[in-house]
Amino acid sequence: MNLRLKRLANDYNQIQQYLIDNPHIILKRITGNPPEKYYLEYNVRSIQIINNVVSEINSHQVEITIPLEYPSIQPQCRMLTPVFHPNIAPHAICIADHWAAGESLKDVVIRIGEMLTYQNYSIKSPLNGEAAKWASENQHRFPLDHIDFRMYGSNTMLNNSLQFSSASVNTAVLQSPSESSKCSNCGNKSSKQNFLTCRNDHNICVDCQVKCQNCGKTLCIICETKKCAVCGKISCMDCMEFCPSCSKYHCSSHTKECHICGEKNCFNCIIECPQCGLYVCGSHFKNNENMCFSCFYK
Repeated sequence: MNLRLKRLANDYNQIQQYLIDNPHIILKRITGNPPEKYYLEYNVRSIQIINNVVSEINSHQVEITIPLEYPSIQPQCRMLTPVFHPNIAPHAICIADHWAAGESLKDVVIRIGEMLTYQNYSIKSPLNGEAAKWASENQHRFPLDHIDFRMYGSNTMLNNSLQFSSASVNTAVLQSPSESSKCSNCGNKSSKQNFLTCRNDHNICVDCQVKCQNCGKTLCIICETKKCAVCGKISCMDCMEFCPSCSKYHCSSHTKECHICGEKNCFNCIIECPQCGLYVCGSHFKNNENMCFSCFYK
């Protein structure tokens, strides 16, 4: 089982444990083995707009989809039933301004419940401006429901305020974990093997370590790594370049500098001028004239 599948399996086990004695959230359906899509029903008090009137509703359907880049990229969440909330739009639920790869899917499930009941909302940069205006004028009504979503399940919640950046565990030290230690990715609690602890304090078992396929550094799986959009290699951030044209990351060996602006573009976005033989980005190439700006303005 690869590292992503181990993380998905661990998330599913946590959610099952969390929902055992939780009467407010029901797992209706899953897709994938381990699951990559969840359909949940929240039986909590929230609000909709019905006939132009703000009305209380007690049942809500939610879909959570796990992207291929998870956990580096946050789950994609959306409502299947309408909700009137500053941070919820028909296409998306804004579960976090800054996603931390160390957060679990259980954290997401809990946060959505807190959002539906208006225990969690923000009127700054809202997805729904009308709901933000209404919320600012009706704060005395919140929360709509006083459910403590964090009291269910046996696993300790991660601190939602944590923010992680990419880091190598080359500088980390080997340690023998106590019985309570577990792998931050797959949940392995075995005390018979050594763990690596990265600079972001993630305990990572041997199975959940990855190597940069460019420089060979050992990386923590839940710290930020990137996949080259050209060759597909997993690399650390030191070996990657961001292409401003396609907004994707690429190995440094798959980029070239535009001779006009100096920005590095990937092989898919850089163009060789047939007139001068130099490489330019798409914004400095005249397609209709089939030449770069330097040749065109000579």
